[in-house]
Amino acid sequence: MADFDDSKSDESDAKSPEKPQEKTFLESLDDEPSRTQEHKWGDGWRDIKEKRDHRGCEERVSRCMDHDPLVKLMVASLAHKGCPVNRPRHISCEPCDEKVSGGFDVVNNQVVICQNHLKKEGLVCNTLAHEFTHAYDKCRAKLDVPNNLEHLACTEIRAVSFFNCSFRNARRAGHASIFGRIKEQHQECVRKRAAQSVLAVTKISPEEAKDVVEKVFDRCYNDLEPIGRIPSQKIKDRKNACEEAERFGFTYR
Repeated sequence: MADFDDSKSDESDAKSPEKPQEKTFLESLDDEPSRTQEHKWGDGWRDIKEKRDHRGCEERVSRCMDHDPLVKLMVASLAHKGCPVNRPRHISCEPCDEKVSGGFDVVNNQVVICQNHLKKEGLVCNTLAHEFTHAYDKCRAKLDVPNNLEHLACTEIRAVSFFNCSFRNARRAGHASIFGRIKEQHQECVRKRAAQSVLAVTKISPEEAKDVVEKVFDRCYNDLEPIGRIPSQKIKDRKNACEEAERFGFTYR
């Protein structure tokens, strides 16, 4: 077996190091930021946007609570029934995955406002008043939803009737036209939207949702507590509705 030549080895060690070869284009790609790093940048932007949405939502909620007549009336009515609203505890601005505006968490007694979907103050006020109707119904009548379908249908009928089926909103949603009677069109809008709301939180069929809404419709549609009327979207009418409610012991001032 041949021996190693130590002299050659020493000579090669003494040589100056070779210049590093330039990397090819494909090799240089390894030095670019990884997709994981890019994802972190995306997460940072999402965090900033979420914080901005949250701050804007809380500001709109505060203005609604302080100035919107019907929101103030619903809050006063809840207090009158022994269920006072603590703003930080009972209202939560949160990002929502689905295309919904908000909801009422019956377990935690908390109104949720979808901060990434509601960017206009009027929509926030309307959603607050709608969800406070569910809170009011639970406070006064021990609402058992979603277990009791009739309870669920009833509170949806009331909330939709008060706050979501004005002629303008109903026409925009395709539930009304200028060629029909306003009252009948309003009732039709309430039936359809209440059934949709029931479907959204249960696993029953559309036919079953329609049937349960129809079963309780007359009684719940005519239950106008605590507002006393079905208010339109006009500010003057909303204020008049609140002033009339004072006759029943509810004040929003």
